[in-house]
Amino acid sequence: MTATVYRVTCIPTGASYIGSTSQAVTRRFNEHRSRLATGIHENRGLQEAYDLHGADAFEYVALLVVPEEDRAQAEQDCIHASPGALNVVSPVARSEAQRRADRVDARVKALLGVDWLRKLRTSPTGQAAQEPPTGGMIEP
Repeated sequence: MTATVYRVTCIPTGASYIGSTSQAVTRRFNEHRSRLATGIHENRGLQEAYDLHGADAFEYVALLVVPEEDRAQAEQDCIHASPGALNVVSPVARSEAQRRADRVDARVKALLGVDWLRKLRTSPTGQAAQEPPTGGMIEP
């Protein structure tokens, strides 16, 4: 079984939410859209950006397809490699992430390549993620 790591980005601000799913990524994207449209999304930062900028200001991009057993780590690696990520992290997780920070870049570089990581960090619209090396982008 595989899982998809994805990013939801508010294009005007560059703020993004990184998530993962083992269901069809289009279904997960539709769940995000529905929760945002009804004002009940669990991520307050993403909801505020949606309320301010509207549905057309958001982009939904599949970043990686990974084996299910690598899902959590791949999601965390993408969160740590993405400036502007709105993901909420507990103090314990933040502390752990700090200790792992030096290892994250090396792991992401090994998985995705240096150029892809550089583009991921600089592109708030997700355009850099259109050709993930694990089999290609999944269209929303």
